[in-house]
Amino acid sequence: MVGQMKEWEQDVASVRRGISGRLFKVGLKYFSGSKSAASHPVPFTDPITGQTMFPFLSPELIMRRLGDYAFMLRDYRYALSIYESVKKDFTSNERYAKYYAGIQEMMAVTSLMITDSPKSSIDAMAENAVLKYIDAKCSLYASRATMWIVEMTKEHNLFRDAAALLIRMAGEESDLKGALFLEQAAICFLRTTPPLPRKYTFHLILAGNRFSKCGLRNHAQRNYSTALEAYGGLNWTLIDDHIHFALGKQLFHMGKVDVAIQYFIKLLRKSRQSAAGQRAYLSEFLYIYQQLVSTRNVENGSSGKLEDIQDNLPTVPLPVILDAGVKLALQRNEIYKGGTADTRSNTGPGVSSGAIGGSNTQDGHDTFKDDGLIWTSLEEKLVEFVTEGTPSSSATFRRRPPLGQPVTVLPANSDQAQTITAVDEPVTVSFQWVNPLQVPIPVNNIYLECVFSGCSETKTELVIPSTGDVPSRIELPQYDIQVLHDVSLDAGEKRKIHLKIYPKMEGEITVLGVRYLLCGIIPTYRRFQKRRQKLSEPQVQQADQDDQDTKDILLKILVTPPMPVLDVVFHSFPETMLLGQVSQVALELNNRGTRGLKNLVVITSHPTAFCFGDGTSLEQPSYAPKAPTSESNYEEKISVSNTLVDGSACALQLPLSDDTASTSMSPNTKDALMSGGILSASLITLIPVWVRADKAGKQVYRILFMYQSESQGSYRILRCVLTTEVIPSLRVNIFTRTSINCLDEFILGVEMENLHPNLPLTFRQITSISPSWQIEPLIDCEQFTESIMKPSQTQYQYFRIKRWMGRAPLIMSQTPELMTTSAIQRLILQEDAKPFTPPDITMWIKSLGAQNQLTTTSELPLESFLHSQRYQTRIAHLLTQYPSLTLAQVKQLFTQIWMDDLDLCFFWDSTATGQRGHLALTGLNLCLYSPLPLAAWFGHMDAKAFIGRALFSATVRERKLLVASLLKSRAKDACPVRVVVECVPEVVMNADGKCFVEVDIILGNSSWMHVAEYQFEAISSFSSSVEDAPVKGSSKNVGDRPSTVGPTALSKRLSVAAASGGESSTTNSTATKGPSGNTFAWVGQTHFSGKLEPESQTRFKLHAWFSHLAKLETMK
Repeated sequence: MVGQMKEWEQDVASVRRGISGRLFKVGLKYFSGSKSAASHPVPFTDPITGQTMFPFLSPELIMRRLGDYAFMLRDYRYALSIYESVKKDFTSNERYAKYYAGIQEMMAVTSLMITDSPKSSIDAMAENAVLKYIDAKCSLYASRATMWIVEMTKEHNLFRDAAALLIRMAGEESDLKGALFLEQAAICFLRTTPPLPRKYTFHLILAGNRFSKCGLRNHAQRNYSTALEAYGGLNWTLIDDHIHFALGKQLFHMGKVDVAIQYFIKLLRKSRQSAAGQRAYLSEFLYIYQQLVSTRNVENGSSGKLEDIQDNLPTVPLPVILDAGVKLALQRNEIYKGGTADTRSNTGPGVSSGAIGGSNTQDGHDTFKDDGLIWTSLEEKLVEFVTEGTPSSSATFRRRPPLGQPVTVLPANSDQAQTITAVDEPVTVSFQWVNPLQVPIPVNNIYLECVFSGCSETKTELVIPSTGDVPSRIELPQYDIQVLHDVSLDAGEKRKIHLKIYPKMEGEITVLGVRYLLCGIIPTYRRFQKRRQKLSEPQVQQADQDDQDTKDILLKILVTPPMPVLDVVFHSFPETMLLGQVSQVALELNNRGTRGLKNLVVITSHPTAFCFGDGTSLEQPSYAPKAPTSESNYEEKISVSNTLVDGSACALQLPLSDDTASTSMSPNTKDALMSGGILSASLITLIPVWVRADKAGKQVYRILFMYQSESQGSYRILRCVLTTEVIPSLRVNIFTRTSINCLDEFILGVEMENLHPNLPLTFRQITSISPSWQIEPLIDCEQFTESIMKPSQTQYQYFRIKRWMGRAPLIMSQTPELMTTSAIQRLILQEDAKPFTPPDITMWIKSLGAQNQLTTTSELPLESFLHSQRYQTRIAHLLTQYPSLTLAQVKQLFTQIWMDDLDLCFFWDSTATGQRGHLALTGLNLCLYSPLPLAAWFGHMDAKAFIGRALFSATVRERKLLVASLLKSRAKDACPVRVVVECVPEVVMNADGKCFVEVDIILGNSSWMHVAEYQFEAISSFSSSVEDAPVKGSSKNVGDRPSTVGPTALSKRLSVAAASGGESSTTNSTATKGPSGNTFAWVGQTHFSGKLEPESQTRFKLHAWFSHLAKLETMK
């Protein structure tokens, strides 16, 4: 081989590489007919094949053999040079493509053997070799070159280049070759650094498609399965759908129908496929399902009915059932709500052992979301009212019904409680269906699958008679089941399905799932997987253990003996109201059950908006008129409870049964008609309800009823939702100023604006309700006149507020302020932790209005509205003022009304529409200083507050926060100056009838950031002007507005008694007697001024000289 190479080198190669060789090639190209060219063999065309052939002894083939010999002797560089030299000979003509491709193939292989060869040149050589073989129609040579070069490329770890070459060779002329090359290219992508998994799986899919075209389904199934494992979990719907469809189709043709249908089921989901594509998937699935049924029938020897093999077939997840939305509710009814019908559910069936069942939330109110906490709070308040009752003896708030056992409440959320119903009361099972496809699907013969307690779980059969009419119910011994005939779900539609169960016997029914016929072909059974939606952290670990028990509880129905069923309808409930308007609505109570109903109580989410009456007050107007009189004002007094009691819950009176009325009551009497009795089965009664629009905007009212059966001690609840739109009407602003004429009097300014854009309003009456104050005209002889306000008009009116002179003398120890102060003192010092019970307080009512048109506020419904608003305002104020106190602590420490509190009520109407209403301002305190200056009174006790055990808190830190909240209120005040007067309570006068009393004045700055400037002047008792008020305080951020301490600011009393038996005597004195007949004068310095730093105090002394034997009131 070496000798032959030397001979070829000398005879051919050296000559062709020299100048003569170059001239020879040029002559051969342009002058091939010359004699010199005739001595060398030239290529010719084979007449049989038509291909261009080079003779064996031609210089080109000799050079090719020389390069091949050098390659075999591993002289790769010399071989590469020879190949490059001979390549130029084959480039001159396109007919030499086969020889040119062979040279390029060897050059690529030789270059791969030389490690320092450039990568780009190798790619070009390999590509040219393959393309030229293909142009020469030598596909076999092209495949050989590809596999040879690919394997050598892999040895050099050039997997990406190998994959590219394999992909170029995966042409369309041979599916088998293309599938093999694509599969190998996929493996190359996986072995690159770093790996390329996406290209790997993509080319596996392409290879599987080519295998499928050439009929090799096993290889196609293998490639698709491998790709599916790689794409698993990525949720790429389009790729998943393609793979599932391909696998299902391949497995079906392979005879594995049971496996193929599992992949087709995965196609029935929400995806990005077009409607046409999903329609094709559904058609293929239905066809394969029928084939599977036929196969199972043949295997099992069945009669061919689909129902016989239903349980052995795979479950079809179409339509999609939202398990979290499965709800069990009692009867659904349409109730009248402000002119529109709305769906509501009767929830909270009876629970034995005195428990209240709150099994379901309202159904059909999807617009009112996240109201579970509201219903839970209402149920808790209602249970507290039923269990403990309200201590108020007011006629507005009736005492609780007589219940003989304690009441406990279950959570109101339907996902956390068991549904309980009674015999012959249908239970509605609601769930949501979703069609995930873009094509409509028909569903037929829908019914529930249930099991009764004590019975084994069996399949419920729907028997269709020979006539073909599907029955509306499936009748079983223990219960009946409703059947829905036809339901069509449009593309992407979400629909709520309601199916009813009709219990016939007492026991327990468990809802297992739903059965239906899909597309008229597939009988399907879907089992419900109901679970609690939310679990707290401590329940997470336990959830796995009791998950099955949770599902069973949530889908179980406890059937009790027959019970009453309450249905309510609010007749003529207004759709729109004006702010402050009061409208009367008739509440229809209908007992649709089979037992009598008693002990009906109700609670609302807006206690200031509802007042419930009884059957005897149906004709009572919303605003009860006062008896006709010639005066434009009237006065009255009422006694009300001063305890903080939530009046949002009340008991409704029901009519007595016929037997009770005939035996124990006289006919045609009020007690016989309405005495909190029993509403018998199938009876209807009406109760008046007054609704007041207390807030502007769209209002959603939630009303909760609870009632008891006459024959047993279980209770039920009923939820109702009402809505209305409240339009602004009248806006009222008030301001007060101290009178310059006398003490104990204020000037009240009222600013009224009509906010309605079109309706004129008339201001009819103003009423004051207070233990100590009354409203008067600005001028004594002035008569109240009505004022008409046009739209967007503003008016101002002025009145006087003065102390009620006709009240009885106060017992200071029983005033609400001192009782509250004593309770707080006992709390701080831990002397007594028992809450106090304040006595009833007398309220004085004074009304100013037009003659013969006055309205009384001491009757329903105004009394109820004012009480509720007073309570809500008081609680909100106290919780803001003392944030560290809980609601229960506030109710134990404070009263509802203080002696200087004032409520104002403004009455208006519209003559155009006949609408009437009122606006109330409650809790206005006219005390000239803080009613409870606790920091000044008990600040020195702060150190003693932490001795011993805390009352409301378990740690010293929490107790410090409690005491700090009490002593440092957050109440905002214009004047930070506080005054405390200290003196001896009794002084024994000398024989001459004169004495001196020392009075200590303590001024404190309650602000924690502002400096207060003060001027103090003591005025004798005969001075009636408050122009020079006893205390004038101002702060730099407030302005020059004075804060005075008038007659009610100080409540110290000084009793002066003679030394001889305490007999009173009269002495001459130069001092002028004041209005009360007391005579005294200040001696010494009576004027002080200065500055008070934040949270600082100052003290100075005054001396009072008395010359009159009497029981004197020095100062107030």
